[in-house]
Amino acid sequence: MDVTSRFNLLAELLIKKGLAKNNAGIARLMEQPAQIISKLLSGERIITLEQTGALSRNARVNGDWLLTGEGEIFKEDTPTTPAPDDLIAAVATAVARHELPKMLGEKIIEQLSVMRDELMAHKNEINDLNQRIIKMLELSKKGY
Repeated sequence: MDVTSRFNLLAELLIKKGLAKNNAGIARLMEQPAQIISKLLSGERIITLEQTGALSRNARVNGDWLLTGEGEIFKEDTPTTPAPDDLIAAVATAVARHELPKMLGEKIIEQLSVMRDELMAHKNEINDLNQRIIKMLELSKKGY
């Protein structure tokens, strides 16, 4: 199986496991624009190390498997909770299909949106703290 075939299989598994709802969700996991996914799936492009690294971080994909075919597809502690944006899309779809009452769907989407915003705020706080730590380490190396 070549890299393109492995990527196609991985895309199916990410959707099946609920880690992404569609190709746009896969693109988010890869930290890439959505149009890249169709090129990777068709074999027009081959996945880069940067994209593989993002999948490894964000979806616990085993980069060795993706690039070489060796090992398991996912690292052992694969998360099973989809991203809030993918959950929001799933709820909106269920409402549109009349599988979920509109008022309930709107309340769920509202709560998921709050959760998403809180997660982003925490992520930004962590990134800010990491940057401060890096600056402090750099200053300590200079003897300040």
